[in-house]
Amino acid sequence: MNYEFLKALLTEAEAFEHATPTEGGQTLAEFSAWLYERQTPTSAPIPPEVPIHPLLDRAATSDIEIAMLVSCVYRYAKLYSKKALVGTSISTIDEFTYLTQLLSNTEPSKTELIEENIHEKTTGTEILRRLISNGLIEQFDDPNDRRSKRLKLSGRGLELMYQIMPRMNQVATLVGGELSAAEKQQLAGLLQKLHLFHYPLFLNERDLPIEELAGRVNQ
Repeated sequence: MNYEFLKALLTEAEAFEHATPTEGGQTLAEFSAWLYERQTPTSAPIPPEVPIHPLLDRAATSDIEIAMLVSCVYRYAKLYSKKALVGTSISTIDEFTYLTQLLSNTEPSKTELIEENIHEKTTGTEILRRLISNGLIEQFDDPNDRRSKRLKLSGRGLELMYQIMPRMNQVATLVGGELSAAEKQQLAGLLQKLHLFHYPLFLNERDLPIEELAGRVNQ
């Protein structure tokens, strides 16, 4: 056993605990993202000979690239998902993720499920309408609030998930491409970190103007 490696790993873990104290305890994904940032050298700046349009902020070039590439990967996932869902009663990755989240049997309210999927109410309501109409989701009165509806996967919905999950697992593998297992873990940790930053903004502050939202970033 390589004890020097274990000692180095424990030293990094201790530094992580001191650097990111949390009441609930840190997660492996957060540690992976933190260690990746700590061990990865800062990207070299764009060479002077590469022209940058005056409209583009040189300091924000990496942020722009992240936003564009995340958007591209989502489009790839939509394309592959559409192929995997051919011949089924659903046609979009959004409908699939709504059904997937109901596999946990938590029986969320409509609002909770819509917010978990980062959708505006009108968009989420339309997705739920289609899934309920197709008999894939059942809704019932909330026992604690008769004005609210709770949701659960129907027998038909569960049967559909057994049918399509193998193909959607292939979609997930395809989206991961040729990244190594370590690279996938690092990327997942970084994306989780972004999600933890953005989700509270979506829940509580999404109606603010962009100038105020951008001010939430600590540079």
